[in-house]
Amino acid sequence: MGKLQFTCSVFLILLARLAPAQVPTAHDGELALGFAHNRVGQTTIWFVDYVEHAGEPAFRISVHHFHAECAGYLYIGKTKIAYTPAVTPGQKDGFQVARSDLNGSSSRYSGFRFIVGAKTQQFAFLSEPVKRAASVQDGRAQLMLFVSLMMSDFDLAQTEFGRIVAGWQPAFSPAGAPKQAPGVAGIRVFSPRGAAEGTLVDSTRDSLEVNGCCGAADTGAGGVLMNGQPILTRPITANILEFQSAPVQLQSASIAINLLSICDSGQSQLMFTVRKPTITYANTPLRTPDATADVKGTLTGYGEIERVELDGKAATLTRNPDNSVGFETAGIPVDLGKNTVPGTIVSADGAPPFILGGDRAPAQTESGFRTTRRSYTLPHPAAGVAG
Repeated sequence: MGKLQFTCSVFLILLARLAPAQVPTAHDGELALGFAHNRVGQTTIWFVDYVEHAGEPAFRISVHHFHAECAGYLYIGKTKIAYTPAVTPGQKDGFQVARSDLNGSSSRYSGFRFIVGAKTQQFAFLSEPVKRAASVQDGRAQLMLFVSLMMSDFDLAQTEFGRIVAGWQPAFSPAGAPKQAPGVAGIRVFSPRGAAEGTLVDSTRDSLEVNGCCGAADTGAGGVLMNGQPILTRPITANILEFQSAPVQLQSASIAINLLSICDSGQSQLMFTVRKPTITYANTPLRTPDATADVKGTLTGYGEIERVELDGKAATLTRNPDNSVGFETAGIPVDLGKNTVPGTIVSADGAPPFILGGDRAPAQTESGFRTTRRSYTLPHPAAGVAG
C-alpha cells in the first residue's frame, strides 16, 4: 500500500473496547451503520453506507471537503478512494485515486487527511439530525476505529462490518483482537424498520423496498427469495450476504412478505406483514356553510409520527394500540368556493405532503371530504455530479 501510514492510538483502542453496541440500519437505500455524535446537548448521527463504487465494494461517508463551501461523498474502497462533490458540483474538485498512490494518511478529530503527490486532501465527516432515539454515548471512537480499519486493512473492515450487521458481534474490534465465534444463522431486516418474525410493520410510503442481510456460520451463503422470487444480493463476506428487493408498489392496505435464505447448510425463513400508508377522515363534510372546519382523521402505516399540521396549524394527536395515529385540527379557515388545505406529516421515516380538498357553499350537504396524496422520490445521494 505504498507509504500509507494510518495511526490508531492506544486511547482509541481502549475506548473502542468500552463502546456501545452498533445498530445496523438502512440509510438512503443502503445498508449502513450509524454513530451517535453528542455535541452541546444535541445528538446527530454519522452514517457509513456500504455501497458499490467504481466496480468494487466501498464505504461511503458524507463529508466536508476543505475547499470553499464544498461537501459531498467520500468513497473508501479496497483499491481506490474517491470524492464526489454533491452540494457544490461546480467546484470541479472531485477525484479518484488508487490507494497505492497515497503518500500518507492520518486521522483528524472527526475526519482524516491523506496526501497524493504533493497535494493534501482534508475531510471532516458530516453528521445528520437524529430522526429517532440514539445511543447517549458518543460513537466518535468507534467511527474513527472503523475508518482506521478501512484504511489499514479493507478486508478486515469489511469482515467486521459483516459480523456486526449479521448480529455476531456488537461493535468494532481493533486489529488483532480475538474474534467472537459466529452467531446463529438467520435473516435480519433493516428496512422496513421493525420487521421480525410475525410482526406488522409500516412501509411509510406507497412503495416498499426490503433491505437486510443473512448469514450462516462456517458455510457459504447462496441467495434470497422474496415471496418465491429471487432478489438482488451482494456479498459482504463469504458467508454473509446483503439483500435488496426492487421497489414493490403497494396496491392493497397490507402485503405479506416471505423471505427465504438459501445457504449451503440449509434454509432460513422470515415472515412479516407490511401495511401501506393511508389517511382516513371521520365526520368531515365535503361541503359546509361555515367559515371554519374541524378536521379529524387517522394515519396508518406512517411509522413514528412526531407532528401533523393542516394549513400550518398543529393537530392534536392520539396514539392508538395498533400504532396508527388519530389527529384532529379545529378551526381550519374555509373560503367560499373550492378549497385546498395543505397537510404535513413529520415522522422519523419521512412522509410526503398531502392535500385536503373541499367546498364551502351556502347549504350543507351530507358527504365527506375528498383527499388526494402526492408522493415523490428523493434522489440517491450518490447521484451528485463528479468534478
